[in-house]
Amino acid sequence: MTSIDIATPESTATDSGSASGASGKSAATNPANVVVTGPGAGGAGAGHSKGQGDISDILQSEIGVTALLTRLKVSISSCKDFASFLKKRATLEDEQAQGLRKLCKSTHESLRRPESRQGTWAMQFEEMTTLHDRIAENGLSYAGGIHSVHEELTELANKMERGRKHWKQFGLSSEKTAHDADLSAEKAKTRYDNAADELDRFRTGDRRPGMSFGFKGSRFGPQDEEEMSKRVDQTEAEYEAKVMAARSTRQELVNSLRPQTVHALQELIHECDSGLTVFIQKYAILTEKVTLNNGLTISPFKSDNSAIPSRNRSFRDVISVIDNEKDFVSYVASYQSKLPPPEQRDPEMQFIRHPTRGSHSYHQVPMNPPPPQIPLGSSGMVQHQQHHDTSSFPMQPGGFGATAIVPAFLPQPMLGSQNRPPSSNSMVEFPRNRPSFGVPLDELLERDDVSIPIVVFQCVVGIDKFGLAEEGIYRLSGNKMVIDRLKAIFDNDPTSLDFSRMEDFSHDVNAVTSILKQFFRELPEPLFTRALYPEMIMAAKLQDEIARRDSIHAIINKLPDANYATLRFVILHLHRVTEKADVNHMHARNLAISFAPSLLGVNDNPNPVTFDAAGAQMVALETIIKNCFSIFHDEA
Repeated sequence: MTSIDIATPESTATDSGSASGASGKSAATNPANVVVTGPGAGGAGAGHSKGQGDISDILQSEIGVTALLTRLKVSISSCKDFASFLKKRATLEDEQAQGLRKLCKSTHESLRRPESRQGTWAMQFEEMTTLHDRIAENGLSYAGGIHSVHEELTELANKMERGRKHWKQFGLSSEKTAHDADLSAEKAKTRYDNAADELDRFRTGDRRPGMSFGFKGSRFGPQDEEEMSKRVDQTEAEYEAKVMAARSTRQELVNSLRPQTVHALQELIHECDSGLTVFIQKYAILTEKVTLNNGLTISPFKSDNSAIPSRNRSFRDVISVIDNEKDFVSYVASYQSKLPPPEQRDPEMQFIRHPTRGSHSYHQVPMNPPPPQIPLGSSGMVQHQQHHDTSSFPMQPGGFGATAIVPAFLPQPMLGSQNRPPSSNSMVEFPRNRPSFGVPLDELLERDDVSIPIVVFQCVVGIDKFGLAEEGIYRLSGNKMVIDRLKAIFDNDPTSLDFSRMEDFSHDVNAVTSILKQFFRELPEPLFTRALYPEMIMAAKLQDEIARRDSIHAIINKLPDANYATLRFVILHLHRVTEKADVNHMHARNLAISFAPSLLGVNDNPNPVTFDAAGAQMVALETIIKNCFSIFHDEA
């Protein structure tokens, strides 16, 4: 830590007195008793002499002290800025190290729980957390070192601040004293000149109009002239004394006080800058040290003489020791004591005829009977020409209400326990026996012999029954594990799910909305078709709402039968969602933002329409939802 002993003006009175009688050069070479101790103090003079000839005129002028005071202020500000950086950096490092240490401690505790995996995984994971704990220790040591440098640098800045305040008062007061002496001499000269001019006018008889010499009466005699001469002599003596005093004060300032102040300020600046450089070097050393220690912790040097062999293993070596197969075998082998005797394992159920019923013959009962097969419906596809027929959509007397009615053309889900989906959220591997996702819409409907995809129908049933009052429906995503499980079941046997029962979708209605949007996103051909996409975008650009609605209506009538029926089913459902907007906060615009990319897809035409695709899709779907009864007027 560098330090400075600041000499006061009183302690340098002897030097100042001797310097006032010496030449300016000799006074400048030994101006003050400023003692600097610490690193770099011995070379201060050499550092200052280099290049000093270029700035000596500035330093020895009346602006020298002000310039040095400003320069010292800049150095002190730099020290404070770096000290503030170190303080914040130390706080961040300490928080990170403390957090990492707490994480390692909690992880160690969780590894010892019975439900945690043991074996090589637990051993290597514990060693990995030990490495992290050592990194945390390095971080705490680094934070402490940085904080120590911050405190020392702050102390240096405060000491430089006190030195600057002292020499500012001393140097500026000296300059002010000399300036005041010059002003006093100037005033004395003015009084002397006025008296001399007055005497001259009296002798020559030159009296200016309106001027009074201050004598009583109108006659001027020898007595008056004598008094004026005495006055001139008196002001001349006063003027001469003031000039001598100002010259003496100025000489003392130039030869002693100013060089003394300049030298002291230079030393303070040099010590402040040198100290700042030293502390930056300390910070660099600490940073290099913690980085090297962390590197050696993660990847230490190989040594055969280490007392702790694990200290020679790198992070990668620790992870490479994990043996999944060994852990699996060990875990399964731990159930050896619970294994029943061979004769009691997997007993086969036997049919034994009652003695009264004849012989004691028996036959084996199949352990896994195949699930009963339920035939699918055969209603066929609905055809439409200019307008579409709605006889395939049975409705309640009040029209399309909030409750979905299962149409006759869809197969009913099985109610037996054989095809009931798993109740847990664990992922089960289902073969894609009858894939529903990623299949062209017309092929899917022809295969299942339905007019609405089973996925779409089941999702609408579940949402109509359980999701219309859910806030943010279609905006919030469901649990990914539930989504993946439902998709796998739909790709295996879509008739095995019944979304009128919440347990079939794990009570997660947001997963149902996610499945519905994912079904439309994965269609090879978007529901609105790529061929009609540019026309839909152009229609969405129309500013007149009636013209936009009619244009979109005409485009929808061009859709294939399968696309038209599915779109109508979905749009009427979305309209029912908007009827509960005061509860679910999903208005037509919000639904359009969420659903438009899934229904319209992305145009891959080589010459796409120049328009904001996302905004146009949203406007188009919002128009369809708001005008669904006009667009589908003859069916709704």
